[in-house]
Amino acid sequence: MEKLAASVLAAASVALLFLTLRCLTTERIAWLLALAFGFGTLTWPISSQALWLQTTSEFLLTLCLWRFVRGIDTGAAAAVLGLAAGLLAANRPTDTVFAGAFALLVWRANRRAFVSFSVAAGAVGALALAWNVVHFGHVLGGYGVVFLSSDRVLHGAGLAGIAGLLLSNRGLFLFSPFLFGLLAYRHGRVRLPGTTLLLVCYAVSIWIHGRAWDWWGAYCYGARYTLHGLPVLFVALAEPVERIWTGLRTRIL
Repeated sequence: MEKLAASVLAAASVALLFLTLRCLTTERIAWLLALAFGFGTLTWPISSQALWLQTTSEFLLTLCLWRFVRGIDTGAAAAVLGLAAGLLAANRPTDTVFAGAFALLVWRANRRAFVSFSVAAGAVGALALAWNVVHFGHVLGGYGVVFLSSDRVLHGAGLAGIAGLLLSNRGLFLFSPFLFGLLAYRHGRVRLPGTTLLLVCYAVSIWIHGRAWDWWGAYCYGARYTLHGLPVLFVALAEPVERIWTGLRTRIL
């Protein structure tokens, strides 16, 4: 049942990413990137195999992106985004950076919607904090007890771990080299407002996990600690891939 649930979440992440990309680029590019996300990364080999934290993180982050790109003109839409963002942070504390980014984006886009967003996200956050305090005696739950109470996170692998997560034989770019297409990313050409901020949040999360002593976690599977933010990378790829594809077609034809 765990494997089935993980497979459903992974497949739903791919479907939601396609719907998100369809709002940002052409249908051809949306199909290309959605298939690359599902089968050209570790989304299917890892996220679909078990209910790792990143399995749910990928789904919730994609849900946040889809809801945001569809608009937050109503209180209900903002509440759905707030619920997804709150669950994202509750599921994996290091993903709080993404939840905070969406809070800022909603604030900038629609101050009235921010109230609904905050209520929904705050309710989930309050429940998560209460659970952590009751069951772990720490507001950060098991993370606070096991990791932050020791030196294993802030004095772990450091830059070597960050480089390893990205470029080593256990790294993100080894398993998905086409992601080097992000080098063609241009801030002024983004299709989704806030993409640059979300990319910065992803970099921060990589910094956190790279400094942990066990940055190589699940090394036999690959870069498991980099999967949670992949939906953001694919949203950022929409414009560069479309530009590259158009250039190739022009040269060929």
